[in-house]
Amino acid sequence: MTHHFFSPHRDDAILTFGGHITNLIARNESVKVHVIFGRDGYLRPIFLDKLRQQKINHPHLKKLILLLDFDRAVYEQKIDKLLQDDTETSLLELGILIRQLEERAVAKKTGYELHEYDFFCAFPLRGYKKFNETLKEDDYTSQKRLLVEESPILSQLLNPSKIKPSDDVKLYFPTGVGGHPDHVIMAKFGLNIASAFPDKVVFGQDLPYGLVQEWFCKSPLPFEKMEKNIVDINNSLQNKVSLLSYYESQLSDEDMRLAKIYPQHLGDLISREYKLGGDFASLVDNNIPVEIQYKFANV
Repeated sequence: MTHHFFSPHRDDAILTFGGHITNLIARNESVKVHVIFGRDGYLRPIFLDKLRQQKINHPHLKKLILLLDFDRAVYEQKIDKLLQDDTETSLLELGILIRQLEERAVAKKTGYELHEYDFFCAFPLRGYKKFNETLKEDDYTSQKRLLVEESPILSQLLNPSKIKPSDDVKLYFPTGVGGHPDHVIMAKFGLNIASAFPDKVVFGQDLPYGLVQEWFCKSPLPFEKMEKNIVDINNSLQNKVSLLSYYESQLSDEDMRLAKIYPQHLGDLISREYKLGGDFASLVDNNIPVEIQYKFANV
């Protein structure tokens, strides 16, 4: 079976499915991660400030370039030029460049096949300009048409009419919890496919948004009609945390601390909210790290 993970941005697949991805690869299953909105160049302000000071000597950049065996001089010239320009556009390109390095490093460490697409995210200058976070239905329709028409790979994977019942695939999507337009768009793609092939579609908890119960209403998914699956990631939690450390441009030290806590308290949180029992309760009682997935029952 081939497992396709549709990640709105770089880091989303590992945040939500990192333990499961690690488990699948350990079982020698085929894993492909599709980063959809690759034109997202947001960098944490603290990270960007340090980058301005240290440039190519920033420890994080040195680690990435060494791991990927890239030509340091080439990247030094690119980064120096973008930092010297210091415009909204150059900072966007700088962020995209660094986030590409991060995702490719994670792919190399993990062993999944990486596909990156150059679609603009909802907030291309996030961090530099304010944007309306409301997603209109016509925005989804236009994005849907663009994604399917502009990419041969996505036109096959995201179009129910191109999927066959015999296809040995599993498609993973975010839930859109939290209401981020890019996540909601991908959740709607999953919902559309699940209406025809419920056995082939899985939705992830969409961390960190999925820890806030009040944000579930922002998702397009009918959670009351869905099954909740618990994935034990006790054996892969450390690998997941290690992989998340490669996203330093996005995740602070506090984010990393929470990344270790999320899986162990996730079960307790959802158990209290939904009053689940059985195997779920035993995982919670034993403080086993978990990831939460949702799917539709086969009809």
